[in-house]
Amino acid sequence: MLETETIDTIALEKKETHREITTEITPNKRQQEKIITALSSGNPDAIFEEQSKIPDEEKNKQREELLQKLANGEIGEGEIENLLLHIALPIENEKDPNNPTEMFGKISNHKYALPMKSFLTKLAINDFTRGNELKPTDLPRLLWRYPDPIIFEKATQGILREMGSKVSPEKYNEFKESLEELSHILYGKGADYYDQIKLLQEEAWKRYGKPENRKNRPTNTDPIETRKKRENYPPPKMERVWEEIIEPQIETISKEKAGEILNKTEIHGDAFMGEYLTPEILKEERLGPRYKTEIEDSVIWFSSAYKLGGGRIAVVAYVEKEGKTIARSYYRSNSQGIWRYLPDYKMGKNGKISWLGKGYGEESVTLPVELQQALSVTTKDDKNILKLKRNSEFILAGTAKIFGEQPGEYYDEVEFSPRRLKGNFYAEHGKTPPEQMILSKDESPDFSKLLTSWEQETILYGKMIIEVFPSKDGSLKYMFCSDSLGRTWIGGIENNSEIQSTGLRKTWIKGGDLTTPAFEYKDSMDDRTGGYGNEAARVGPYVDMHKNYLSKIPVIKEYMSIRSGERNFK
Repeated sequence: MLETETIDTIALEKKETHREITTEITPNKRQQEKIITALSSGNPDAIFEEQSKIPDEEKNKQREELLQKLANGEIGEGEIENLLLHIALPIENEKDPNNPTEMFGKISNHKYALPMKSFLTKLAINDFTRGNELKPTDLPRLLWRYPDPIIFEKATQGILREMGSKVSPEKYNEFKESLEELSHILYGKGADYYDQIKLLQEEAWKRYGKPENRKNRPTNTDPIETRKKRENYPPPKMERVWEEIIEPQIETISKEKAGEILNKTEIHGDAFMGEYLTPEILKEERLGPRYKTEIEDSVIWFSSAYKLGGGRIAVVAYVEKEGKTIARSYYRSNSQGIWRYLPDYKMGKNGKISWLGKGYGEESVTLPVELQQALSVTTKDDKNILKLKRNSEFILAGTAKIFGEQPGEYYDEVEFSPRRLKGNFYAEHGKTPPEQMILSKDESPDFSKLLTSWEQETILYGKMIIEVFPSKDGSLKYMFCSDSLGRTWIGGIENNSEIQSTGLRKTWIKGGDLTTPAFEYKDSMDDRTGGYGNEAARVGPYVDMHKNYLSKIPVIKEYMSIRSGERNFK
């Protein structure tokens, strides 16, 4: 989930000579002996046993054998992580593990409190600037996501590298030391033992050399299962498990690379008011590729966001698939608050777009979760949203087709018929009564597995939190959206079919009335509320659907009940 900038490698190399390890690790003979016994025997619980009864000769032999196994890769990261996961976390000794005030106090009162909190909010919500918003109740979730010091180190070293060319050597060392001390606050004895393991690794590699093709070996015990088996942890309210976490990697590309991509970009849109969109026009409007992300076997670049009017924003996406790079338009919906692809459009008599095409249905043009999150991250800063010199509708429509004329690739790539959920979600007239919308066991969301989450702002909902969960059979992903007033809706449901050249998946899920937005359109000509609209909460042509409808749908009620027991970043 970390957004990475292009690193100035020359500057980084110059600074590297001034960087020193800020904390000297002192060898601890007793801890190392326990580590050697545990790793040598393959029994992690041996780390809790007394070593004094083992003869020195046997200890020396075990040490030598372990160093050789570390050097040749026979004992690798998998075995080490399995060992560390058997060591209790300090949070388990808190009076209330859901609200670890003692641990939070150690962080808040530390001389490096600000960088420590900043690192934690970067890991939690990808925002290094909001450390002052961290609360004690946020720590259990972070520790469940990063259950041992190895995983924590990997995640934070990525952030540290990102800062490499941006700060002075002194500030870099301060950040590095704050991370080392933060690891010890979060993982306690686990961090102590990890320090000693690293000393043993260094000794092994110095004496015997590093293994040439060392790979991470699988753990003997699944990390999540190990944590679940620990007595009294996680606490009853913290039973969410982060498995198969979706973390799109986002990279800011150079102007030179952006130019290369523009030069090979194809634009398949129709003429808008007699004019065709070209790569040269996109370059003039500063809408060339800026950010890079990958989803499965496709590479996608995004431009900076630009304003459409009416609170909507859009980006130009450059989708590379099977050797071709094609420009596409993605825009953020007002009603759902999520991102969609534009396949086609209709023109009004006034020279403006009168209707944005929805393909085979709104849910068929909803972008995959990975792209939703990447777009949320790259458009988060309002200061970077462009106001174009040209008509923004020309840019949006310039990659698409005029509805009713020659159709574009969307209609060849996306299946006409959707996959439907098992159950009563598709009323022929009006809307399905909310109490009757019950998901099957297999297709129900597994709220114990949070795949990813992020925040974004929209003109209609303000600040939104989006959380993604898999179905219990693993075939679906649900995007649960909530605004600052607690209104909750399902923004989209997707499967794992192949990504196409539009950035959409081949097959799509029709959620029916289950995916009713929190605000539905209603005017004298078009009423989509089915009589459930709450007129007391109207915003322009949109009427609230949460109070009388969404809040009574069983799966949304279940989700809201879970969220009500947790503190989220506000």
